[in-house]
Amino acid sequence: MHKHVGKHLKMNKKDEILKAMISNPNQGNKVLFFTPKSLKEYLFSDLHVDQVQLLIQEIIEEKPELIRILDESRLISGLAVLPTGNVESFLSEGGFTKIEKDKLRTQKIVVEKESIEFENSKIDLRLNKWQLKTFWWIFGFAILGSGLSLYNFIDNLSPSENTKKQEERIKKLETELRELKTSNSKLNTSDSLNTNEN
Repeated sequence: MHKHVGKHLKMNKKDEILKAMISNPNQGNKVLFFTPKSLKEYLFSDLHVDQVQLLIQEIIEEKPELIRILDESRLISGLAVLPTGNVESFLSEGGFTKIEKDKLRTQKIVVEKESIEFENSKIDLRLNKWQLKTFWWIFGFAILGSGLSLYNFIDNLSPSENTKKQEERIKKLETELRELKTSNSKLNTSDSLNTNEN
């Protein structure tokens, strides 16, 4: 929006009014107060008196400690003001020009922040769309995988045919081994009887 917030902004019109008041352009006329008409004649020949009065009122509303209003009932010219002792330090700190510059900088930061937040929301939206499209596929694979795992677990709990055949073969071999041992022991005893008889 604002590409350059100028370091050398033109002095704000309100600052020009304050600066003119403390340099006292009416001093030669021995007038000790300022009116919109006197400030218009001295500073702003291109502005209407009402515009100058509006600027003075803005100063009073924004920084009432800078201008003292004289009692209007005694004056024919209407609004009359005097600068206070705070004007010089206010202007040396940057015045309304600095306030305006700070507002522009703040607005620029807000615009940039909103732009970043908008970009982030677009990225979040794309990510959410992608998650929505891929969720059901991933969920389906997860269900399928857990079903296969459960099937394998249950299948491993019940003995398989190979296991049953191996167990039968082991039993058969154990039986044959016992039979061989018993027949071998019978042979040994019969041999030992035969040898004793001789």
